[in-house]
Amino acid sequence: MPFALIILLAIGLMGLQTDGAYGHGGEDHGETASQHDLGPTTLGLGNGAQGDLYEALIIQDDTGRPWIYLSDAKTNAPVANATIEVEATGNPGWTHKGESTSAVGVYQIGHTLPPNAAVELTVTVTTADGSDLILIQEASGNVGTAHRGVTLPKASQFLLDVRTIPAEQRNVTQTIRLVGHVIPDPAFYARIHPPVASRIIHDPTFPPPRSGQKVKRGQTLAVLDPLLSNLEKTGQRLSLFKGEQRESFTGRELVLAPMDGQLTDVHIIPGDVAAEADILAEIIDPDHLWVEAVLYDLSMADHITAATAASRQIPGQSFSLTLMGVSPKVNPENQGLHMQFAIDQSGTLIKPGMPMDVYAHTGTALFTVAIPRQAILEQGGIPRVWVKTAPEAFTGRSVRMGRKTADWVEILEGIQPGDKVVVQGHNQLNAMR
Repeated sequence: MPFALIILLAIGLMGLQTDGAYGHGGEDHGETASQHDLGPTTLGLGNGAQGDLYEALIIQDDTGRPWIYLSDAKTNAPVANATIEVEATGNPGWTHKGESTSAVGVYQIGHTLPPNAAVELTVTVTTADGSDLILIQEASGNVGTAHRGVTLPKASQFLLDVRTIPAEQRNVTQTIRLVGHVIPDPAFYARIHPPVASRIIHDPTFPPPRSGQKVKRGQTLAVLDPLLSNLEKTGQRLSLFKGEQRESFTGRELVLAPMDGQLTDVHIIPGDVAAEADILAEIIDPDHLWVEAVLYDLSMADHITAATAASRQIPGQSFSLTLMGVSPKVNPENQGLHMQFAIDQSGTLIKPGMPMDVYAHTGTALFTVAIPRQAILEQGGIPRVWVKTAPEAFTGRSVRMGRKTADWVEILEGIQPGDKVVVQGHNQLNAMR
């Protein structure tokens, strides 16, 4: 387990229990002036329920004051700027409003719950997105409910940014997978050669550039001393005999950058001799990159207009592609058609030469149960997902996958429509098993 994750678990996850074994840790009986803003000091389990839009969980601090953690019912994201009214049954009953704190999604109720008396709370939530009514039964302290799997307090879920999405039937863009790699946009790419065979010389005025350096058009990259052939040397001696000066043969030449951009491969070493075919440097614009992929099913060439790309070197992200051109010639080496796509948003993570899985769009398909690809974790080659089964409970399930696209996976077994699968924070849950 990474060291940073161990520190996070030690500090932020006091009160974590698995397989139904619960306890309360991290109590701090000394109240500070900022406690109202930071939330309850107890990080144990609470009682919660879900409405149509939101999920509310109530937990008591060391003094018996109740706090409410409010999250989106579908995504588990904390909900801020909500108007909350809590009504308790019993004799006597009471009604109080929830006061927002600086902690997003955390609200305080100005009433102390009886320590052993079970009460039912009706929580009315109103936000700009709508209103919801949530019934929390037997709210009598931080007792929680026994669950198999991993139990994670709501405060820790907020800390780890645990996010979910419901599995559901979905029309997805059908794709075929192509193997590709990142290339520079030809309109923003320069490959620099010496005009004639030359020796690279050292000039303190123009130090050799380095890979990754940003350059401007017209900037000097190298100083060359052209090598003369025997015929050129004879012509030079004849010119000198006649009193002529031939600077084109005897003068040094400056190699200038033909465009603004960033240097990639640089082969400029003083003392080296560079032939006309040698590449001194390459310049790219990292904001203008393409992906080149190989299509083997030639019958699909006319059906592809766009695509999505993903790379294992950039996990959890996909990139939209626009088709720029298809070669009319079958490549003799791999017997496929080369297709070139422009990356709509290159960003700083994509690099030239990076391998890419290209999912070419060929139509639409209906997945009966669809979940995002990022929800899938593999353990020993077996695909698994984490499902949120209660406000503070999560269960890992093995699944059988069907068709795949760049962003979605069809689930044939293991997940039902409506199950809330974890799409962010599942690696931390996996480490807690």
